[in-house]
Amino acid sequence: MLTGKTYTVNGNVTINPKDTLLLQEGVTVNITGPYFFVVKGTMISLGSKGKQNYFTATSAGAYKCDVKPGSSHGSCAPWSLGGIYCDSSCTSLILKWTHIEYAGAAVKTPSVKGDKAGNAYSMYFVNPNGNFIMEDSWLYGGLMIRSASRVEK
Repeated sequence: MLTGKTYTVNGNVTINPKDTLLLQEGVTVNITGPYFFVVKGTMISLGSKGKQNYFTATSAGAYKCDVKPGSSHGSCAPWSLGGIYCDSSCTSLILKWTHIEYAGAAVKTPSVKGDKAGNAYSMYFVNPNGNFIMEDSWLYGGLMIRSASRVEK
């Protein structure tokens, strides 16, 4: 995805094994419903401090949060984005200066190898031998993140 461009997503996006989706800096991805990015290959979002990348809803103003006063958690939106789900074949998910907003919709999650949770998450990464790098990035108004632990022997 090219620098400074805005893209609209109207359905699930799958990145196949051995393929890479690269977002250059300043990219906005508007997602029109509870759709998922299913990463079976590699996804790299290279925003910068001055040109950050966004995964967001097309009308974020329509969302309402149910965070209670004094609570440290809650969720936003009557429906929200699906999220980024990385299959066991995903080699890398790299997010730099990237905002992920309103993700973790409570809808049927995509079938991802290694997924036994059955819950919706903003991000889900299940390859313990893969690379999950999140630097200077934010999750806002969504549910949690889940990542498989690397087992060292």
